[in-house]
Amino acid sequence: MTHPNPEFKIGDIVVIKSYPDTNPLRGDPIHVPPIMIVIEVEIENKYKKTNDPQTGVKIADRVKYKVSWFNNAKSEFIERIVYEPFLKKFEIQIKSKTEFEYGK
Repeated sequence: MTHPNPEFKIGDIVVIKSYPDTNPLRGDPIHVPPIMIVIEVEIENKYKKTNDPQTGVKIADRVKYKVSWFNNAKSEFIERIVYEPFLKKFEIQIKSKTEFEYGK
């Protein structure tokens, strides 16, 4: 079993994979998933069961991240553990003070 290479590093800005691909700033902020920052990377023990022994289907992942975001409704920072397959990098290109392009 090889040592996995984490896709993200500490300080990366990430969102959950279901995050909208269009401009999320136009929606109600209560209904838009948070933009998070990776604050810790953890690679689990190489002996962790990641595949079903009978079917060979992947059932788990070894790389997980502690992420943090600001919850505006509660006015507090929240930290949670999220596995790598549920995250994607947040991409935004700032063209000027009033113009930006979301996505890749």
